[in-house]
Amino acid sequence: MSNIALIGATGNIGSRVLEEALSRQHTVTAITRDPRKVTARAGMVIRAGSTTDAPALVKILKGHDIVVVSVKWNENDVRRVIDTIRKSGVKRALFVVGAGSLLRKDGKRHYDYMSEKGVQPPTSLPALQAYEEIQKIDDLDWTAISPPASSSLSRPVAPRMPVSVGGAGRGSLRYENRRPTDSPAHNA
Repeated sequence: MSNIALIGATGNIGSRVLEEALSRQHTVTAITRDPRKVTARAGMVIRAGSTTDAPALVKILKGHDIVVVSVKWNENDVRRVIDTIRKSGVKRALFVVGAGSLLRKDGKRHYDYMSEKGVQPPTSLPALQAYEEIQKIDDLDWTAISPPASSSLSRPVAPRMPVSVGGAGRGSLRYENRRPTDSPAHNA
């Protein structure tokens, strides 16, 4: 089983990742700005933390097998988050990015499609920009997932949804996995 640090454990997607990880018997450090929002359970440690306090977050992340980052990218600096993970020494990261990076059947990104319709959710562009920055990482084993545009799901988001490496999974989830030795070309 893995020792997982989960940044954003009380968020819409982060709370689902937390439930799934615990149900699979992983050990999880649930990192949240407000620990009162999390109920202690077996296999879980609750820690107060924020991406805005990099030195404190580095200390929390040290010693974990993987960091899962599930935050609102319009409220977080992706470069600072990536740098914090690097400084912690953790070599594996899973980033939850927004639906804006999803590829539609017509080849357009969901963000571009919504922009053409005059609809731009406040998190879409920052999440897309975060994804573009994540794609530049060449020194971590990273994975990026994009949950569906509507995350009001009644079932868990990760990891049981359909995925495809380097592309879009039936318009419901974008998944890309890159190791430091992989080619930097994106196969979407």
